[in-house]
Amino acid sequence: MVSVQTPEAGSMGAPSPHRSVTFNKSTPPPSAAELEKRMKEVEEKRILAKAAVAEAQAAAAGKKDDASRPTSAAAA
Repeated sequence: MVSVQTPEAGSMGAPSPHRSVTFNKSTPPPSAAELEKRMKEVEEKRILAKAAVAEAQAAAAGKKDDASRPTSAAAA
């Protein structure tokens, strides 16, 4: 029986998409202080977004209530 080695990736015709994968290791990982700062920013944005959603829902509920009230023709 003959033993044949597996060919190198990308050596048989078309180039392999996995051959040129590089990982970005040139930048150091962020420090704990930087991560904490980012988390605070994200938390602030989340709180603002929640407040905006609640305000929009309240406004939509208010408009819905106004539209459902019967109005007389004399009032218009």
